[in-house]
Amino acid sequence: MNRRQAVMSAASNPGSGGSGRLTLGVEEEFLLVEPETGHVLPIMDRAVAAMDAQLRPYTRVEFHTSQLELASPVRTELADLADTLIGLRRAAAAGARAAGGRLLA
Repeated sequence: MNRRQAVMSAASNPGSGGSGRLTLGVEEEFLLVEPETGHVLPIMDRAVAAMDAQLRPYTRVEFHTSQLELASPVRTELADLADTLIGLRRAAAAGARAAGGRLLA
């Protein structure tokens, strides 16, 4: 079975209690940088603290304090996932700005 077949099989046979729908989630990592020089800044804690409290649970602690990871909730529709990613990215960018930095993908 190739990878595509395995994914399609898993989507159509999700296990106990599943809906049979393919689910999607995205994890993204960003560097936190100084706006003028692009040098990395160790401001992850401050950037996350500056984010909307409802969105903080979608951040993940990274080994480097100059990195910020976002993990979307699981979605079943691409449009919902896109909207979620836009909201998370905007919140993370605002948090980085409030902490004196910028996000770099």
